[in-house]
Amino acid sequence: MTDVVFRRASKDDRHSILDLFWQISPVGRNVAYWEWLNLNGPWGPSLVEIVERDNMPIGHYAVMPVELRRGGEAITAGFAMQVGTHRSHRGLPNLRHMCDRVWSGCADAGMQFIYGFPNRHIWPIYKRMMNWQLIEQFRALEYPFGDRGNPSIDRPTHLTIKRLTRFEDRFDSVWEGSTQASAQIFSLPRTARYLNWRFFDHPAQHYKVLGAWDGSEPVGYAVLKFYHDGTRFIGHIADILTQKADAGAIASGLLAAAFDAFSWQQVDSVSLWMSPADPIRPQIDALGFTESGFESTMGLRPLGQPIPDTALTLAGWNLTMADSDAF
Repeated sequence: MTDVVFRRASKDDRHSILDLFWQISPVGRNVAYWEWLNLNGPWGPSLVEIVERDNMPIGHYAVMPVELRRGGEAITAGFAMQVGTHRSHRGLPNLRHMCDRVWSGCADAGMQFIYGFPNRHIWPIYKRMMNWQLIEQFRALEYPFGDRGNPSIDRPTHLTIKRLTRFEDRFDSVWEGSTQASAQIFSLPRTARYLNWRFFDHPAQHYKVLGAWDGSEPVGYAVLKFYHDGTRFIGHIADILTQKADAGAIASGLLAAAFDAFSWQQVDSVSLWMSPADPIRPQIDALGFTESGFESTMGLRPLGQPIPDTALTLAGWNLTMADSDAF
């Protein structure tokens, strides 16, 4: 048996990395997914570290570079994901050294902090031993579609809702005209380039994307996803965004069309993530969504630079399921 080796991963490692993923997790992934997430991201390739023994990976950790916005300020940060070790090599020293090497590389790349949604197994280790700070433990907002059926939602007649198969560049104006783009909250800019990569280029998920139009101008969108958890069929509103002007009507049109799609699919429930700061959150609450869904943890690790207090509260973020690699 050889010594343990820590090193940066390359594209040539992708097949053996997938061997490791299938060994440690029941969530099936493929090589195209790893390449999409770690090589083809909108802000450049991820920083990926592997631990090897006998020329096979026994550990993997990746941080994707992202450029957040907070008002007019651009913030270089990292999104932490895909941490795991082989079931026979789960000692803390290997995990810690692998993570430390990644975080050192992130700091050298100018990232102010890294953030993510650690699972219930890794979060206690991050918090107690690796200087992660809790943003919030929160529950998905859930609507019991099987019990209540399709809710009554106004359908604005001046808007057209139609399915999209690609985001045109004109959809940049939706982001630029949104409340989130100018608010003092942390947000991934929902540009057409990002949205196409995140949804239409995803090699392992199916999304139904709805666009809202006022005449010839795009004014909003919603992204739907469907998921079988083994016992229930669940509809997700993975992302939704409207321009600030006429936001209430745009949201109503998109939500009405979304629930039509969920009705056709005959889902048992509908769930989503949404920050308390989201301008359409009152409409979501009024429809009957409650914080009764699955629990998630959002955390942050500083990288030696000051972190605004608002970064450590969910209300300081523009948050949807699209911000996680799990949906």
